Amino acid sequence: MMFNLEELSLGGKNTTASIIWHRQLPIELYSSLKVLKLHHFGVKSDPISFDFVSRLRNLETLSVTHSSFKKLPSIGEVGGEEGRALARLKNLTIHAVHDIKHIWKQDHLLAPILHNLKTLKVEDCHSLVSLAPSYVCFENLTTLDIQSCLGLLNLFTSSTAKSLVQLVKLTIAHCKKVTVVVARQGGDEADDEIIFSKLEYLELLDLQNLTSFCFENYAFRFPSLKEMVVEECPNMRIFSPGVLSTPKLQGVHWKKYSKNTVHWHGNLDITIQHLYTEMVCINNSCIMSMS
Repeated sequence: MMFNLEELSLGGKNTTASIIWHRQLPIELYSSLKVLKLHHFGVKSDPISFDFVSRLRNLETLSVTHSSFKKLPSIGEVGGEEGRALARLKNLTIHAVHDIKHIWKQDHLLAPILHNLKTLKVEDCHSLVSLAPSYVCFENLTTLDIQSCLGLLNLFTSSTAKSLVQLVKLTIAHCKKVTVVVARQGGDEADDEIIFSKLEYLELLDLQNLTSFCFENYAFRFPSLKEMVVEECPNMRIFSPGVLSTPKLQGVHWKKYSKNTVHWHGNLDITIQHLYTEMVCINNSCIMSMS
């Protein structure tokens, strides 16, 4: 008997979830499943069975939304055949999982899970303190979208940044505690070079404590960067203190949805400095001085 189910949506209040977790339906039913959406799993909900998830050999997209988890159930803790089952995962979305602190634990078994990941979106996860362990490589990631994660201080370490060789779009928005995007990792040389070779779009939006892209004296190269938005980042005085190369960038938008708010003063660092000096703060509401 053949089954062709490719997409499945399960809610925490749905009795179907319990039936599945307790193996009351044959796993063959889900052998072709490519998209799994899990939503509204509360504290009292029947917990997600990773034993079930790990058997989804063709799973490409996993979405977890509006749920109460302190971590994704065992997502970084499986090995052998079960660990390799998630090697096909390409898209991961985590939205409004308010209690989660770490998406992945410090575990060397992460590599097969993350190898093919192309899209990572994390939104409204207010307890999240780290995106990934420092050694994690996102070598095939093309889109990274992080929004409204109020506990984050930075996005990733320098070693993880070096692995983002396929990244095309990076969005960081409404993360009030973020002070830098790239943090230094122990053992790195201060003058190391970090190349975002394919990054075309960079958006920094409503980052109230952001002071720079990176504190350290790394050389940053963005050979493909064409569009950049810096909106409501009132404390960003410079982009970075080290050598900076953005040969294709010709302007910085300070309003995302306005085409007439492009600034450029010869290079990115000087442009950021000009934007900072033109920022006028009135009653904790920062606006651009247009004079």
